Amino acid sequence: MPTPWPLVGRENQLRTLSAAIGRRDIAGIVVAGAPGLGKTRLASEALSRATARGFATAWAVATQAAASIPFGPLAHLLSDTGGKDAGSLLELLREAERAISRRAAGKPMVLGVDDAHLLDDASAALVHHLATTSTAFVVATVRTGAPTPDAVRALWKDADTEWLELAPLTEPESAQLVEAVLGGQVDGATLHELWRLSLGNTLFLRELIGGGLETGSLRQVDGVWRATGTMASSTRLVEVVEARLGRLEPAVREVAELVAVGEPLSLSLLEATIPAEHLDAIDRAGLLELMPDPRRAWVRLTNPIYGELLRATTPPLRARAIRRRLASALSATGARRRDDLLRLAVWQTEAGVRPEPQLLVKAAQQAKARFFDDALAERLAAAAYEAGGGLPAGLICAEARLAQGRPAEAERLLVELEPQVNAADERARVALLRANNLLRGFGQLDKALKVIADAEAVVPEPRWRDEFAIFRATAAVVSGQSRDAIDATAGILARPDAHQRLALRALWVRGMALAYTGRTGEAMAAVDQMLARVGAAEAEAPIDGLLVARSVAQRFEGRLEEARESTLARYQLLVERGADDLRAGCALALGNIALAQGTVQTAARWLRESLPLSRRHVRVFGVHGLAWCLGLLAQAMAHGGDRAAAEEAIEELDRITPANFYVPTADLARAWVAVLDGSVAGGQELALEAARHAAQRHCYALEAVALHDAARLGGAGVAAARLEQLAAEAEGDLVPAYAAHAAALIAKDPAKLEQVAERFAATGALLLAAESAAEAADRYRASGASGRALAATARSRALAQHCEGAWTPALALAGEGPGLTQREREVATLAAQGLKNPLIAERLVLSIRTVENHLQRAYAKLGVTSRERLKDVL
Repeated sequence: MPTPWPLVGRENQLRTLSAAIGRRDIAGIVVAGAPGLGKTRLASEALSRATARGFATAWAVATQAAASIPFGPLAHLLSDTGGKDAGSLLELLREAERAISRRAAGKPMVLGVDDAHLLDDASAALVHHLATTSTAFVVATVRTGAPTPDAVRALWKDADTEWLELAPLTEPESAQLVEAVLGGQVDGATLHELWRLSLGNTLFLRELIGGGLETGSLRQVDGVWRATGTMASSTRLVEVVEARLGRLEPAVREVAELVAVGEPLSLSLLEATIPAEHLDAIDRAGLLELMPDPRRAWVRLTNPIYGELLRATTPPLRARAIRRRLASALSATGARRRDDLLRLAVWQTEAGVRPEPQLLVKAAQQAKARFFDDALAERLAAAAYEAGGGLPAGLICAEARLAQGRPAEAERLLVELEPQVNAADERARVALLRANNLLRGFGQLDKALKVIADAEAVVPEPRWRDEFAIFRATAAVVSGQSRDAIDATAGILARPDAHQRLALRALWVRGMALAYTGRTGEAMAAVDQMLARVGAAEAEAPIDGLLVARSVAQRFEGRLEEARESTLARYQLLVERGADDLRAGCALALGNIALAQGTVQTAARWLRESLPLSRRHVRVFGVHGLAWCLGLLAQAMAHGGDRAAAEEAIEELDRITPANFYVPTADLARAWVAVLDGSVAGGQELALEAARHAAQRHCYALEAVALHDAARLGGAGVAAARLEQLAAEAEGDLVPAYAAHAAALIAKDPAKLEQVAERFAATGALLLAAESAAEAADRYRASGASGRALAATARSRALAQHCEGAWTPALALAGEGPGLTQREREVATLAAQGLKNPLIAERLVLSIRTVENHLQRAYAKLGVTSRERLKDVL
């Protein structure tokens, strides 16, 4: 990590501080804040900028150790006083003033004093004197709430000195800083966890990242930084927190450890477990806070990082005893609340007490359904199975293994469970789970359908027909038979007495199928009706499939910003809940939306986040969802000019996708990679082939997208008639805009192309809008209307500015080659100057891999293959 850290999130404060330096109406500025907020870094950067502006600067650091030495922190600035024996403090101050003036050598002086609250009285008096006599402009940092010498306090109480108080970084500021430090994309859940633990404290953030890098719990996976374990374990972080916790009385620390092991704890449970005087002591120490909850008072430690470190450093035997103590106290209360069973099972298991199998099964169900914790569900269910929990425990364990991307282990357990099946209900449950495992985990569509058919032959109960129908509908969507999926779910949703969770799952599959066939309005109406029916239970109902289906329908209608906002809100909620499997689907949907908008780097970012989650969590989307993700990622990379990354995604897609799966994103990915290779005609033919595949499956929305891509690549004459037919039946504004675009291209009508550009812009499809404006500019130039050509070119470039360096053949028609992003231009410029990649990475605070990617995209956009050729085109 670079030292010092970049000043991300403090730009406004730095501007305020820099603007204050040199003002004649104030004597200085005091930067205040809690420990670890970056006061020193901010002040030192302000002094560095003052030096560059021609000021003389000096820096002094007050410490606890030097507080007993008069003028100790400033001694290095006063060495040329010659050790003269001043007769009074006033004379000494004047001599020090003269020494500072000599150091300034005629320039205005800026004196930085770090931790001024630790100054000895003599030094504090000198700093105050220098400020009030205008000998130096003082920039002092102080810790809020700390005892401060009167002379320092007088700076902002009496002298003309301004006060600048730092607040913790917000979560977006923290995320921006983390990515700047690590030099690349960071997974959304990792960013949230770093902020949750640090609460915007840059000192904690630095130590968390340093500890994660040191232990390997923070590392890059598929080009994205991810936390794969606890990061709150670095030696320095332990020292920082121990400085706060180490002063606690043993009894208070014991309470803190108990809360850390069990947090959040109900206040009643804590009061029943801990003596009142110990609770009072830890409350006075400021380590506990009440969480707002109308039904029960919960208690946790004031800073999440305290809990992380206490859990990491509490000796195992003591932690085991604490859990046994908590379990006994909770059991004594009757464990009546819904979450109490899960807490009791976990505490007993981790304390070495063997709970009853039935308790473990119920706890595993809660861990899976309410807390999205498949690893904990598996652990509890496996313990229940070993303790004689039988088929119920085994099924939960198998499902949790599938959800974590371990279908082979799930399959072995399901085969083991089959001889234990007695009743028809049990046979149906095993068959459904095994079929889902075969389909989602292995991509074995035919084998999965045979398992369902075999179960139907021996399970006559009507209640299971709906379950089997939903599975067949899911299989139909995976194979591209959307009409079959719609038919298979119609009966379930027509019945008002259908179980809500069953109806939710049926509508998820049906909603996706309706969107693919172009019945987007019907899909959205059905989803919204179901969400209204779910109502207050939405937080715990399995609605994520519905929301993804709605976002897909919105994407095909051209309601892109609406789709982005609603999906992003759900994504943020899932990040907070730690629901990684569902987050994979949200990130995939956001990548799809961003690609439709033309923000290709944002699309790639979302899809890179979804990729490893889709590989690991297969319960929701399985192999099919992973293949879709890879196809979209390849398209985003191709639009961004990264041929190697696009081909890598396609290679993995081909490797994992069964022959009977339908993945339209793969067809279009190959088309755009062909274009990147210089074969626009080849790309056009592949897009037309993708359209034929979609039409054969009655996936008319997908057909429209593919036909329009063919039109963008010169195939308007082939695609226009069919696009016009599709537009007549389509819902929303996007498909009619596709048809209008193709017609305008055939007519070579620049005015109509400009109109189409505005239609696309209104839907949020900014890349398509930029292309249409560029095509209009080209036609205006061809007809000699240079003024109109310039205006259309300007419009195209303005739209393209939002597309993050995207390149397509149509954009080049705007009269300028493919645009570089700011970062690509920075990297290319340094490369053209002869700098090697490691040096560029160091200078721009990037990883070497990121530099290589930016340089490769710049090569592709500029049509060069070497650093030497860059000099000719930049």
